[in-house]
Amino acid sequence: MKKIIFLFLFALTSTNLYPAVKINSYDIFAKFEKAENKISVNAKLEIQSDNALDTLLLLFNSNCKINSIKYGKEDVNYITGGKDSICILLNENIKSLPDFEITFNYEYPLEGDTVILLDRGYRWYPLIAENVESFKMTIEVPQDYLGLTAGDFMGEKQNTGLKTYVYESKRNVFKIPLIIAPENYYNVVEHDCNGIKTYFYAIAEKDKNPSDSINIDICSLLSYFNKTIGKYHFKRFSLVETSAFQGSNLGSSVITAGTDNIKYYSSGYKDWLYMDAASQWICAGVFPRLFCKGFWFMSISFPHYLRLMYVRDTEGEEAFESALNKLKDQYQKITGSENEMPILDVDYPNTKEKGLALYAKGVIVLNKLNNELGNENWIKFLRYFYEEYSGKTITLDTLTDCIDKFDPSGKCSNHLLKMLSEKGIPE
Repeated sequence: MKKIIFLFLFALTSTNLYPAVKINSYDIFAKFEKAENKISVNAKLEIQSDNALDTLLLLFNSNCKINSIKYGKEDVNYITGGKDSICILLNENIKSLPDFEITFNYEYPLEGDTVILLDRGYRWYPLIAENVESFKMTIEVPQDYLGLTAGDFMGEKQNTGLKTYVYESKRNVFKIPLIIAPENYYNVVEHDCNGIKTYFYAIAEKDKNPSDSINIDICSLLSYFNKTIGKYHFKRFSLVETSAFQGSNLGSSVITAGTDNIKYYSSGYKDWLYMDAASQWICAGVFPRLFCKGFWFMSISFPHYLRLMYVRDTEGEEAFESALNKLKDQYQKITGSENEMPILDVDYPNTKEKGLALYAKGVIVLNKLNNELGNENWIKFLRYFYEEYSGKTITLDTLTDCIDKFDPSGKCSNHLLKMLSEKGIPE
């Protein structure tokens, strides 16, 4: 019976049973205990609810050792079980409150890697799946280590044998990463890009230093999207190299890029960097709701089209058209194949056909939309979309409603939905 309850709780957590419940902000203190190979965490969550609650269901790593969960000085009961989920049982003092704070004190065990890189997928802090929030984080590490997360850097203090870093984001972010590494593990290159500090954390190796040129490109990218779409909402942007995975992991103000991407950059392939920077406006700036209809289109196709806009601005119309034609040629190879599917049917980009639907056809579809709206209205639409929904979660309906503001006839949004729902390259 207990096992069934745990599985039920996890299913409810995954499907977001209480959409009216949200975490407004976090105040996190994370201490890296090197000798014990763990992170000690004190995380205060500000909860808001439209209705009285008996329980609060959260995603939370089941390997954590929980020391306490409290409301003020009062212990709060909870049930753990299933896979990475926890159910907080709210007593009479809490359940009727429209907002309240709960503090988690726990230990997160580590696996002994030199570099600690925790993202929301590790569920290293309690969270609600579709939630976005602001946060403050204090990271305490040994003297010869560095600590990094999203948001703006607020200061550093040094005590005997220890360093403390403080970061804060008053803007909502979709994920709160935690990166801890020995100081000598990275070569850090810093640039000032018109008031935005950019940092490239390159793994320290001999004969490998694309650092300066990467940061120069980042400055150009940030300046372009800042001017074209809207103000970048952070004072810093960090690109962190990792050997732990391939590709890029996108986050608000912090992107982790696999060593493979850095090597691609050194050989002249820069598309990934352009797309990663563009994601700060749509994907990690405006947040598509997790796995809603059109999630992958908005998360992947959109920043890829934005990167092509940057190519057109910096390299000219011919380079833009050449890149677009290459995408058409790539997609043409799978047109009519058994595994081809409409973009809206892509559940996860884990096959060649699904990937091309997003990386190639999705970009072609957005170019059609751009042409149909006209470039002036397209830019106005992007600026309005970003201004209205930066730091918020959106759906495909949100997107089409914004398009309709610049095409009241509804023809453009209807054609967009048609192109997304059909196979083949749109005429």
